Amino acid sequence: MLDLFTSGGIILDSVVAADGTVQVGSLGGNAAYSAAGARLWAKAGCVGVLPRNYPLALVRMLRGAGVDTSGLHHAGVDVAGSEWFFHRADGSRVDQLHGPMDLVPPGIRLLPTEAQALQAHLHALASPDGFGAFRAAHPVEPHHVPAQFWRPGVGVHLAPNRMDAQHRLLRHARRQGAVVSLDPGRHADTMTDADLAAVLAGCEAFLPSEKELRALVPGEAPERAVASWPGAAPSWWASSGRPGASWATRAPPRRWPCRPVQRARPTPPAPGTHSAAGSWPGCCGQGTRCWPRAAAPCRPRSRWRGSAPPACWAQVRPRRGAGCAGSRRGCLPRRPARWKH
Repeated sequence: MLDLFTSGGIILDSVVAADGTVQVGSLGGNAAYSAAGARLWAKAGCVGVLPRNYPLALVRMLRGAGVDTSGLHHAGVDVAGSEWFFHRADGSRVDQLHGPMDLVPPGIRLLPTEAQALQAHLHALASPDGFGAFRAAHPVEPHHVPAQFWRPGVGVHLAPNRMDAQHRLLRHARRQGAVVSLDPGRHADTMTDADLAAVLAGCEAFLPSEKELRALVPGEAPERAVASWPGAAPSWWASSGRPGASWATRAPPRRWPCRPVQRARPTPPAPGTHSAAGSWPGCCGQGTRCWPRAAAPCRPRSRWRGSAPPACWAQVRPRRGAGCAGSRRGCLPRRPARWKH
């Protein structure tokens, strides 16, 4: 029996890191990353739609990591190439670029001018048949979720998905008694007030990045944006890269600095099995593990010089009651013993 599952896009990532290092054709997509993040703490499954020519070796790798992949379905169309990501030294990135994977050899390190030239070339390609078009034509729907995944109290993380399908998934999850977190992704740019109201009313945690918060609430600082709408979800998170993470309950919001993810040192993965593009979806998946344990978010008791636990250690366990927001002792994060701080 699963503790939680994630749904959304599963793609192929080609990544140009901030130092110019190139990695092509790796397992990608918000659903895969959030499932991998959740699997660190819980029994997790993944739901998504794959193109017909998606590499089965990557699906086997996800299954071998302990993620239930029975919710992955193949559509009857092929997708050429991958989605490209260009990371910058300040933590930002350029994405939604689709093109062939053989433009540059994997593993090489591009000069800044070469990376800019590759980015410009992909912009010019404007491929109409990439993963972006595939996800728009083949969204994840409620019927894609295996019946055995559903049970009252199961955690569900809805990674970015076409908005009409996302509403159907959200309504179905609520009818099943699930505890839901939702990441709007790039769809935040086109969300209407009605979309936002429906999402906030239906989920326990709304997880936009700071870029997406700026699209939803232009001109507002993240600390104010996450608490700017009445009737908001019980907890809001925002990814902010190096400065830290912002989150708010119905109480006044505050910014909590997070230690850089690099300070957490799990066993290094094998070459070609990871991508720098999935840090925030991975944290979303880990954080979703908390919601089935506590209907209200927990007030942290920190061992890190007065700050909240880093977002990458988002698993918390209530000290008492169904929700420990009022507990004086608060919660302590759990983390693998091999991780050093």
